Amino acid sequence: MKVLYALSQFLISEWIFSVTLALGHILINSLLLTLLLVIIEKRSLLQGLFLAFGAQLFATGAFTLIARFFLGVLCGVTFSPEEVPTLIHPFWTSFLLGVIYAGLQSFFFYMISWGQQIAPQRYALLCVVSNFIAALLVYWLLPTTIG
Repeated sequence: MKVLYALSQFLISEWIFSVTLALGHILINSLLLTLLLVIIEKRSLLQGLFLAFGAQLFATGAFTLIARFFLGVLCGVTFSPEEVPTLIHPFWTSFLLGVIYAGLQSFFFYMISWGQQIAPQRYALLCVVSNFIAALLVYWLLPTTIG
């Protein structure tokens, strides 16, 4: 039970971070992924925008459902500011948010690749690259009182 509690606290903390201080991650990552899809995968700008924003919308929605609904409602776990877990450095918080988004976006590309002529491994690699760059940029843009 302690493992589930620790995992849920981590996911809920990351979700809160993603909708507050790291809100720019969504826009930065979407623009970077669009750019990578246009340059590397030779997609048109419109296709790149649709794919990037679709992947980001899926990842954000799935992360919200996992963090809030599954852990909050079904498991009865809520974020308690009185029980603040051990704080980790903001770089790792940004990096782990990038890992979460990259995993969910890669899953999105694996799902849409069924019956399509795309290589989901290449798209997953582009998701990893764009999310890690976005995580670095978000970390550098955080207020200096946090870092």
